[in-house]
Amino acid sequence: LLALDLCLMSLTRYEGWVLVPTVAAIVAYVCIRQRFPREKTEAYLIYFSIFAFLGVVLWLIWNQVIFGDPLTFQRGEFARPSIWVSSSDKAFGNLSVAFQTYWIAVYRTLNPAVVTFGLAGLAVYLRQRQFRTHAIALLPLLVPFPFFVWVLYSGQKPLHVVELDGELYNLRYGLVMILAAAVFAGYLTRSNPRMQMAVIGLLGLSAVMTVMRGDIVTLNEPLAFHRHRSSQQAASAAHWLKAHYDGGPLLLESWGNEELEFGSEVPLGKVIYEGSFRRWEPALKNPEQYVDWVVMNEGATTPDKVWTSLRGNPSFESNYAMAYRDGPIEIYHRIPPASARSGERLAEQPR
Repeated sequence: LLALDLCLMSLTRYEGWVLVPTVAAIVAYVCIRQRFPREKTEAYLIYFSIFAFLGVVLWLIWNQVIFGDPLTFQRGEFARPSIWVSSSDKAFGNLSVAFQTYWIAVYRTLNPAVVTFGLAGLAVYLRQRQFRTHAIALLPLLVPFPFFVWVLYSGQKPLHVVELDGELYNLRYGLVMILAAAVFAGYLTRSNPRMQMAVIGLLGLSAVMTVMRGDIVTLNEPLAFHRHRSSQQAASAAHWLKAHYDGGPLLLESWGNEELEFGSEVPLGKVIYEGSFRRWEPALKNPEQYVDWVVMNEGATTPDKVWTSLRGNPSFESNYAMAYRDGPIEIYHRIPPASARSGERLAEQPR
């Protein structure tokens, strides 16, 4: 059952990929401590690994089938760390800052009271259990912390906190430690009902105070993002498309247009995007053969691929009419065949 859980976790988030070999190592450690014969240890490891590593293997196969490279998730066009992390990022190459950044993220997202009780419970757990065979099973819950410190240090992903960077970004990574905090805080009070009530009361009071101060960082981050002009334009375009979309395939580059795509509520099966198997490139070359709607975004600095591929293309402009425009975002709808032959175009419908 644990192996299947790890399989599902590895298909959900990459942190699961770190936990899979970690737990496999613990399985081997337990077998050795129990003095199992070599054949029995190998059998346990093989049986566990078949299911635990299945999610990773399936993900690599999916990348190979769709993109022709099993490591597209790491070195693909939209996955390269350089897209997200600049050389000026404070945590990049600085282990101390990387540690501080992730510590602050965990401390702020989980709530100081949760972190305090979790650390106290961890200290008691380690003192009482002393790495006994059955006690080591909970330690993988701590692995995401050093993993994310390494992620920040190596420049794989950015995470910004106000205390060090003056802004909030990707604070959600801190939430990964909530399971460890909850388990060890529970261990702290496992045999003392009075302490359980005290801890619950303090956690509840801390949560209320956090809400009253407006210090919910995982809420403040997206609220700050939605105040940006680009986010407002994407939301407006999504609202318009939701109201006017009447069916048919839609061409859109998902990367950079996630808010528009999600907010429009166009069924995913109707969207041709960069992950559409064997349809994305052909649709960019000859959209009239594949789609009824086209969304393009010039962007703040770099236009998306739909814009660069179709903007100014005579064939595209003779078959599609602009139906919506707001700043860098333009939405086009296919002109009925008879109208296209007569050179008629749909009237532009500004927001």
